Formats: sequence, structure tokens, C-alpha cells
Amino acid sequence: MSQPLCAIVIPVYDQVDYTRACVASILAHTAYPFRLFIVDDASAKPETAAYLRELQLAEPERVRVVHNAKNLGYVGTVNHGLKYATAPYVVVMNNDTIVYPGWLSEMIAVAEKDPQIGIVNPQWDVIKKFKGGRDKFFATHVLPHKGEYIETDWARGCCYLTKRCVIDKIGGLDEAFAPAYYDDWDYSMRAMAVGYICVRALGAFVFHIKNVTYSVCGPENQINTLIDQKGIIFYQRWGKPLKLLIIDDGVPAEMTSRVRDLLRGQNRVVVVSSRSVAFQHTNLKVVQVPRWAVRITSALILVDDARYAKAKRFHLVIEGKEAAAFFAGQASDSQEKMQKMKFET
Repeated sequence: MSQPLCAIVIPVYDQVDYTRACVASILAHTAYPFRLFIVDDASAKPETAAYLRELQLAEPERVRVVHNAKNLGYVGTVNHGLKYATAPYVVVMNNDTIVYPGWLSEMIAVAEKDPQIGIVNPQWDVIKKFKGGRDKFFATHVLPHKGEYIETDWARGCCYLTKRCVIDKIGGLDEAFAPAYYDDWDYSMRAMAVGYICVRALGAFVFHIKNVTYSVCGPENQINTLIDQKGIIFYQRWGKPLKLLIIDDGVPAEMTSRVRDLLRGQNRVVVVSSRSVAFQHTNLKVVQVPRWAVRITSALILVDDARYAKAKRFHLVIEGKEAAAFFAGQASDSQEKMQKMKFET
């Protein structure tokens, strides 16, 4: 039985050395059947045009180069590429990435594990304080996790795989975020709004060089202004993520589903409990201690939290009767407070 094709969309605006390295890694390390769509966003340098011509001639079956008539920016260029990417699976990725063996097969295998999985990220960075380069990291921290995944808050735009059913339901990136920034976060939120989840495939690795793709947006002060502008649009639409501490000293068994809802609402959650939480999430930390130590441990966490600037501290502590009401699905002060804080200006 043949595997369904995957379309890979890469927006390009010059930066030919990064593009060449990215494409070379894809051609060398992708066993899964794919079609690569490179969307040239009206590049200005002749060496970019020369490279893309040579690539198209060398790989006519696997590569198609699409040219924008004028510069559309990242969001517009991705959406232009999606018009050609009609395969059952679509990967959108930056040109400042390097893929590692098995990356695409692993991401698709994870996507097929659950119909609710709509968008899949690979691992994309070497963890802090890791002793060794990215090749060693791949061997020791990626390959052993083949087939594993963890739910995450939103799919980072450096490289993500989307199922065709997601694109059919929500379309492409929202042009409100053109030319760039917050588009991937908004896309993830829109997918979750129609019932999908975002996950990270722990056995796939696509190294992201960072801060390369969007450097074409202008000088640093101009980029920072653009980030602020797009952030306003995003937070007005979806609200701001909150940092929550849940002290579980006997709340109902509905805690797991309610914590999951909090996480899918883009909040970061720390749970201090004598019980385990039956799932994992990149934004969830569970501190499991004996029942008698729940209050002591929570107090120590709050003392440590006071070291941080106010903006980085817990926004809300949910405990006692309030926690019982909240996790039983009843109206509670915590719900009202969270709603207010998420949309505060």
C-alpha cells in the first residue's frame, strides 16, 4: 500500500545559502514521499534565481519553484504555496532549518496516532546545558523517542505538519498577521477551536537556526514594533496566557479534564498534588508529594515565585473550596478572575 504524499512549502526571500542547506538536508534525509514547493517571494538577488533554476532542473519530480509576482511577506507567501499543496499532509517550514533522518516519517506517524491530532511540530532545538552538538543530541535525545509525542500549547512556525482536514476546515494563515509574527500561534488556536490539538513529535528533529527568516522584515526596532502590533491583534482575539498554581488537597476526580482545558487555553499550570495527572503537556508541571506535604510544598513554591518580577509570577492560585468548585465545573471566582485577566489591556 503506497503512502499518501506530503507537500512541503518553504517561503524564500534570498538568503540562498540557508535555502541551499535546508533543501539539501530534505533531499538527503527524507524517505517519505514528498513534493517540495519553494515559493520565491520576489527575491532581489540574482544568485537566488540561479540556484532555484538549477534546483528545478536537477529535481523536476520532487521540487517545484513558485514565484510571487511581488513581495507578499511570510504570511502571504505561505498562503500562496498552500494553493499548490493539495496533498493529504502539508509541512510549512522556514528556510533556516536542517532536517534529520526520519523527520517526516516520524511526524506523519505521530499525526496518524489520533484523529484529534491536527498539527505536529518536531523537536527543533538542543536543550540548554546539553554537552555536545546537535548530532549527539539527535542520537541521544531524539532517536530513543521514536513514536512518542507530547501535547503542546501551539505549533511553532519554524516547521509544522498539518493534516489536510485541518486546512479544509480553517484555511491558511490569517492575513491580519501579515507580513509575519503570531501567525503560527493564531493558526494553532484556530485549529484547536474546531477540535484539533497540537503535539510535538519527540522522535523527529528539525534543527532551527533561528532569527534568520524574519530578518528580512527590517532593522531590529522595526521588527520589534511589528511584533508588538501583531501581539495586540492576537491577545485581543485569544487573550493572554496565564500562569496558574493549583493546590490539590482533595479536589474532585474531574481535575485531569479541567487541567487539560486550562492548558489548551494557553495557560501554564503547576499542580501540587498527592495524585498523578493522567497526561503530559509541555506547559504542565506536576509536583507530586505525600498528602501531608501538599501545603508545605505549595508555600515553598510561592516563596520562590516572589523572586521574579511581577509579570512572571503566578497570576492566580486555585486551592481549597474554590478548587473543588472549579474542578467540579461549577461557577467560581477563579473562572471570572481568569477571564478578566486574560483580556486585560
